[in-house]
Amino acid sequence: MKKVVFFLFVLLVHLSLSANPDIRSLVQQSGDAEDYPGKSELVIFDSTVVDVQETGLSYVHMHKLIKVLNEKGASSNAVITFGYDPLSAYIEIEKVRVYRHNGDIY
Repeated sequence: MKKVVFFLFVLLVHLSLSANPDIRSLVQQSGDAEDYPGKSELVIFDSTVVDVQETGLSYVHMHKLIKVLNEKGASSNAVITFGYDPLSAYIEIEKVRVYRHNGDIY
């Protein structure tokens, strides 16, 4: 199970979040399980931008950075769900990145 924790060390979800030193710095400076006793994950940032067109059509862009702190956090982030009405909308996931504790990026 420790492999799962390391594999999901940091789960970057949602649209167009690029790998750069700022992200790594945020993750490193955010602390670890000892700093947040009893917590399984740490939301470093969660941003949603809605672009509403004149026609009423809207585009939702979400960026989310989650640091997994233990096995429970790895399990709860193993599957990601998005709520939407498939009869009137669609979803396009542009990018998902996983940063492992050892530095590997998937």
